[in-house]
Amino acid sequence: MLGIGIVGAGFMSRTHAFGIGELVHGAACVAVTGGSRAPSLAADFGLALEPSLESLLARSDVDIVFLGTPTQVHRDQAIAAAKAGRHVFTEKPIAASLPEIDAMIAACRIRRSINRIRTSSSPIPTPSGCRTSWTRSTRAASPK
Repeated sequence: MLGIGIVGAGFMSRTHAFGIGELVHGAACVAVTGGSRAPSLAADFGLALEPSLESLLARSDVDIVFLGTPTQVHRDQAIAAAKAGRHVFTEKPIAASLPEIDAMIAACRIRRSINRIRTSSSPIPTPSGCRTSWTRSTRAASPK
């Protein structure tokens, strides 16, 4: 079972938490951090509430980090997640500038992490063999 940690507790984080819980077999949201709505997101979906990104990344049950935070903080959060050996799934837009995107990609390559951006037609990294329509994907990708 792949564990997903959610960073940010806005509308898209809630949407993905619901989608993962309902449609993705072999993965589950396990914790959330960030934002004034994090306590209610944690309570509504049975997630652990972490006080910081660092504590979320320190969890041994978090394999993938979903960034549902404002664009201007994606770079630093993605780099921290990659340094912690976690795969990174970023809500769009991925970052505020090309140099920020390059830094995120470089950090993920060094750590052999997957860095994905959600688009309405891109496949979601999910466990091997899993089919999902989480974002209207027609095929599943497997993190390696």
